[in-house]
Amino acid sequence: MKLLIILLLSALAFAQSLAISIDAPQIVEVGETFTISADIKNIGSTPVGTDTSPVIATVVSTNNCIINSAKIIGIIAPGETKYVSWVVTAPSSGICVLTVSAGTFSETYARESRTVNVGSPIQQAGSGQGSGAIGIANESSAKTTESSAKTIPLEPGSVPEESPIITETTEESPKERTTEKTEALNLLLPAIAIIIICTSILIFYASHRNRKKRAVHKRHALEAIKLATSNT
Repeated sequence: MKLLIILLLSALAFAQSLAISIDAPQIVEVGETFTISADIKNIGSTPVGTDTSPVIATVVSTNNCIINSAKIIGIIAPGETKYVSWVVTAPSSGICVLTVSAGTFSETYARESRTVNVGSPIQQAGSGQGSGAIGIANESSAKTTESSAKTIPLEPGSVPEESPIITETTEESPKERTTEKTEALNLLLPAIAIIIICTSILIFYASHRNRKKRAVHKRHALEAIKLATSNT
């Protein structure tokens, strides 16, 4: 009987199983805010979690990191993967251990940890790059020395005394000024001619209308005189 119970519990534990894959930076600077994420996959043969007892993902940390948060994931079907992430703050230098666990209210099915090194940029460069960092630093120093030998640092808006700014001014000759006036006059002449032509047309049209009006008035006056004469 005891053997049967053990076998049933073992089968149930195998049927309900989760795996956690964490993604987090290895090195961060002091005071930096970064993100840790986790893929939680159901590698068992039955769903994990229920409506009343859902799967909860929790992340906790040791010193040098500020995070203690739980997020409800819900039900994870067999073969399904749920993604969850947290925002972490690193206020002080040192080693920060982040542990992500997933389970229900009654049981934890998986737990995974990740170590993050919190330090200043100088410490990170010294510890992470070693001799390669020294070589890069020497190369950078050589480039800086070469650059400083070729350039002279100046205050904003200042100029070196050895290279004064010379402003050349050229005056236009009378011939050039005459040429410019001629070109401007040539551009204005067509416009003036168009204005004169349009004005002449308007005057002619107005005069023609006035002559027609006077002729009509004269004809009307003659017809009125003839009508008056015939009546008498």
